[in-house]
Amino acid sequence: MASIIKKTEETKAAGNIPQPVPRNTFPSQRPVNYVSPGSTGMPSFISNGGTKRTVPEQDKRHASQASQAWQHLGRPETHQGHFKKKVCVTGFVSFILKALQGRFVIPDFSTFTEETQKLFIKCKQLSSVKEKEDVGESATKWGISVCTVDGQSAIQCLFVSVNSNRQHCRCSYQNLRKDIIHLHALSFYLQEKKCFPEGVGINSTLDLLLQCLSTEVTCESGAALAATLANGGLCPLSGDQVISPQAVRSMLSMMQVAGMNDHSRIFHFKTSVPAKSSQSGVVLIVVPGVLGLMCWSPGLDCNGNSWRGVHFCEELVSTFQLHSFDIRTPFRQVLCYRQWKVESEGYQIMNVLLAAYRGDIVSLRRYLLSGADVNAVDYDGRSALHVAASEGRLDVIKFLVENAGANCTLKDRWGNTALQEALRCNQDSAIKFLKKYTNYEESL
Repeated sequence: MASIIKKTEETKAAGNIPQPVPRNTFPSQRPVNYVSPGSTGMPSFISNGGTKRTVPEQDKRHASQASQAWQHLGRPETHQGHFKKKVCVTGFVSFILKALQGRFVIPDFSTFTEETQKLFIKCKQLSSVKEKEDVGESATKWGISVCTVDGQSAIQCLFVSVNSNRQHCRCSYQNLRKDIIHLHALSFYLQEKKCFPEGVGINSTLDLLLQCLSTEVTCESGAALAATLANGGLCPLSGDQVISPQAVRSMLSMMQVAGMNDHSRIFHFKTSVPAKSSQSGVVLIVVPGVLGLMCWSPGLDCNGNSWRGVHFCEELVSTFQLHSFDIRTPFRQVLCYRQWKVESEGYQIMNVLLAAYRGDIVSLRRYLLSGADVNAVDYDGRSALHVAASEGRLDVIKFLVENAGANCTLKDRWGNTALQEALRCNQDSAIKFLKKYTNYEESL
């Protein structure tokens, strides 16, 4: 008789707990045709920035000639109720596929551009003692351009008024031949010490060097050049192999050890990226496999480098973790745009749930200390506590609730809490433990 009364009381107590909702399968949806047969929508031109309005018929020929690098997508036409595709993709097919698949080296390029613009404005507001004395001459001259190895680019420039036909490059090829006499003396000295390979002409080598030194570039073209070096000599804008990989490797090695004059060692210590500066205020930076950028500011420091450009490069490398020796843990909360954000979050949730399923408290503790969210859920809304409750992992449940502060009232897509999951799977030890914390949180 006493056992019957006890079972009746347990039945009443269990009746106060909401019963788990049965998992019903969702009806499958038929695929939606975005372009239905006989659609009357006007075709649109799609470029790298977004969708543009339609242009008149007589201007389509000029528009196609002006943008040969981008594809033009026309809507499919129908013939007797069947789709007949008349879509031709020309130009950068690999660029288009990467854009559609989201496989750019910097997937969230808009956010990357916003953060870069903040650094640009921050460096613009800096000023040296020399600029304070001569504000109108060079304080407002500042420009940068970024180009990734996939061809993504962004330009930020701030110039003073420039008269037409003004000479922007103050040194020319003829002036260099007259001024840089010490290069000739140094070259013949190196030839005497047999530093040059046999059969190399000193005059032709010096002539090529002077031509390279007198080359005039813009920030945009310089960023494309830097991105070509970052891509192993393959131009990201045209897809042509303009420089051999062996020459790129030698060039980047020289830029890393001697590209910033006497500041090369300190710059390499802080950034670890190859760079080259000039007396005109240009700094060309190469991040191998990621991007290339060019900064321009005429203000020079004691080493003959653009001090604003050097400061911008150091801030950029520190912000986006572009240093070669930056250790990136999967759950570290940093502004790292080289990884795919969707995959990073997916790996994080997958590892936490898998550790809860296996009852691996050591891995769970390591993930949570690395910055993982204890209440992170998968596509079904199930957290690590849901998985541990359904599997009856009492040690994991105690760790998640008592040490990690997991939310016991969190519901999945079926509206079930961790306690209801334990009831559904008949996990008695988990039910007894979760009842106490669930009733306590509901009383609060």
